[in-house]
Amino acid sequence: MNYDEMPAGKELNELVARKIMRVTGHFWLRYSQDISAAWEVVEKIIAMSYTVLVSNGKHSPQSQKWHCIITIIPQQGGYRDGYADTAPLAICRAALKAVEG
Repeated sequence: MNYDEMPAGKELNELVARKIMRVTGHFWLRYSQDISAAWEVVEKIIAMSYTVLVSNGKHSPQSQKWHCIITIIPQQGGYRDGYADTAPLAICRAALKAVEG
């Protein structure tokens, strides 16, 4: 699945809830739209022993405002990243890529 093309919203929030947060049911936080909910995703990813960096995307090749990098294999330089116009969306995109390897 190409997370880089998914917009913020219900579908992405559900994927984050199920694949990362392990939430069941039909009530999910607005992970891809609300920074406090997205920060819960960051905390969950850190608890999985990954490293997370969220920064403004000022130097990003995509010219988007936010960039999230999640290091998945530090000793080998492996990482997954996400770009978006908002920090919550960048976090969710990178996090979904990280948990899928």
